[in-house]
Amino acid sequence: MPKVLHLRSCTVHPNLTARLHSTNTTTTSQTLSTRRPLLTRTNSIRASPSVSVTTRRPYRTTSPTMSDDASYTSFLEKANASPQSQSQGKTHEQASSTSERRTQFDPSTSTASESALPASLRSLPDTTYTSDTDSPFEPVVFDYADSALPTAQQFQKCLQRKTHGAASSGSVEELSTSEFDPRGEYKDIIVRVEQAGKSSKVRVFRVEVGATRVEYYIITVGDRMLVGVVTKAVES
Repeated sequence: MPKVLHLRSCTVHPNLTARLHSTNTTTTSQTLSTRRPLLTRTNSIRASPSVSVTTRRPYRTTSPTMSDDASYTSFLEKANASPQSQSQGKTHEQASSTSERRTQFDPSTSTASESALPASLRSLPDTTYTSDTDSPFEPVVFDYADSALPTAQQFQKCLQRKTHGAASSGSVEELSTSEFDPRGEYKDIIVRVEQAGKSSKVRVFRVEVGATRVEYYIITVGDRMLVGVVTKAVES
């Protein structure tokens, strides 16, 4: 037969009940006090305004102009130019100034004055004859009484008058304009001579004045004179 346990009723002391109630209250208060900072932190995070960062691009008050770019490019080209090219530029300037001085009327070839030059020969194009050297074209006038173009022998006599009767130092050869200018490089000069004469006919003479030095005359008939141009060449 099983045993039956009989529980006796007991009475809880009033002081113990108050102590248990105080303990529960303290535990609850601690729990609430522990949670409050979390609630406060959460609220502060939600209440804090969002922070935005704005990045501004730098800008220029003025934009570079084309003239500035051109000036800068010119500066770079001058800075990178070799001394050889600079010296060649100076040589070209000196040659140009020399060409301007040489383009003058030679009074020793005729008794006529510079005013007798036809208008087309007073201002010649800036063209040089190219050989082993470059030489400008100069206006020239010879005393001449015939109305036809001279032969090589007749023109040689005109040259002797220039040298006061001295014999020519070299031969005189007659050329056509196509032989003198096969590529049309000196067409403007030839046209100027054609305009200076009574007709459009011209004649070219090649005169040897040294072992390698040559003079080319482009001649037409004017008013009791031969008018035209002369240029010098070095043919080695």
